[in-house]
Amino acid sequence: MRHVKEIEELTERIKLIREDINKNFLDIRQAISKALTLNYLLIISKHLLEEMETLIDSLECGRARVKEINCKEMFKTKVRDYTTEVGASYIDRAISDIGKFSNFADQRLTDPYYPEDCKKCLKQLKPALSLQKRMIESISILESNHGLRIDVSDIRNLDERRIFQEVIRPVSHIQRLKIMKSILEGKCRFSELVDASKLQSGHLIYHLRILEKHDLIIHDTAKNYIVSPKGYWILAALKQTIEETKNQNDTSLTLSAN
Repeated sequence: MRHVKEIEELTERIKLIREDINKNFLDIRQAISKALTLNYLLIISKHLLEEMETLIDSLECGRARVKEINCKEMFKTKVRDYTTEVGASYIDRAISDIGKFSNFADQRLTDPYYPEDCKKCLKQLKPALSLQKRMIESISILESNHGLRIDVSDIRNLDERRIFQEVIRPVSHIQRLKIMKSILEGKCRFSELVDASKLQSGHLIYHLRILEKHDLIIHDTAKNYIVSPKGYWILAALKQTIEETKNQNDTSLTLSAN
């Protein structure tokens, strides 16, 4: 009887050790997944910084050359400030600074006494500025402790109709998933997507419009297609779901074998 009890205690300890190993393994995988996702968005942010600086340089100003140079340098300084903060992981500060820059632009655009030439420049900057703000806000979500994890209370509050209309339906076609994957691989122009998807132009436009309508892909300042934060989150969640399912199956098979 004593040996039976010892065996039972040993079996229980082994079970607890296995559970602990599986938990640590999943935590490590989630940390790696989060790091890779964050790295992707940091690359996008750097790309948008370069695009913004190119856009600022291309602005045509009707004012004196000295004023034009000073104005462009002020814009570039503001952009460099918040993108540098992103690179240093000061995400909250970056969101605050890009918000101030956006508010500055909005206030000047509605000021009747602000020079029209300056308003013209700000109008050209606003779309790119809004795009960068959305990207940085997505990085902020990734920096939080939650990552892709969802509490049971959150699941209870899900709106199934909205989930179907805004998430499931837009990605329910294999060609749209292929298009998003191709864009992530660097095929950002329409001609490149035609070659990658093997679709006729009309069919490709149809799928692109659906993805754009649901904010799964967007354009950068050079009119290239990029996967939006929302689109990337959906792809990351789908990938993690597949991996979690595979790992659960592998774990079950291992435990059964033992």
